[in-house]
Amino acid sequence: MWHLVAGLLIMGNAQASKAQGIVTFDQPGVTNGIGYSSLWYHGGMSFKVGNRTWPYDSIAHVGVGLEGHPNNATPHLEYVNTLGIPQYVVFTLTNDNSFGLVSVDLADSVAPSLTPVGIVFNGFKADGSIVSQTFTVGGGGSTTFETFQFNPEFAFGLTRVEIPSPAWAMDNLVWIPEPSALSMFFVGVGALAFRQRRRKLTAI
Repeated sequence: MWHLVAGLLIMGNAQASKAQGIVTFDQPGVTNGIGYSSLWYHGGMSFKVGNRTWPYDSIAHVGVGLEGHPNNATPHLEYVNTLGIPQYVVFTLTNDNSFGLVSVDLADSVAPSLTPVGIVFNGFKADGSIVSQTFTVGGGGSTTFETFQFNPEFAFGLTRVEIPSPAWAMDNLVWIPEPSALSMFFVGVGALAFRQRRRKLTAI
């Protein structure tokens, strides 16, 4: 029984790892220049400017090696609030399913960066709770991206994520879908088998 459950759990974990997504922003169209829009679709996700009241800022899809911008040899996404009014960038899955976040590459939107910049991620969950995490980037003349890991609270249940910070650059956003019903079944069966095995060992 235990060997069967272990096999099912391995299969479930393999399926979950295959389902992991990464938003690279490497889509064709903007290779060396800059494209602006209030709404972008990348890697199964929708990115848009929130709290849009005219006039409103745009999201920038930035190409490779542009002067004054961070560079990691691939296109990336940038946002700069130039209006001084409360606005933010919000992203969700295009199919409106819930998801989790694993890691992200971040940088100051200006390069070289002279002062450290805080980039805030606010995650809104299906149960009504909110999680938040701040990453500090830039400073010291940096010109490229750093990779950051999200806290475990971001790993599941997100319906949308908002970035209220006024200036940032993002690349390689790694996300995972909600566990499927089959995966949850594997976890449940594994927990049940573990309890049964523990009872047998206790009884010996």
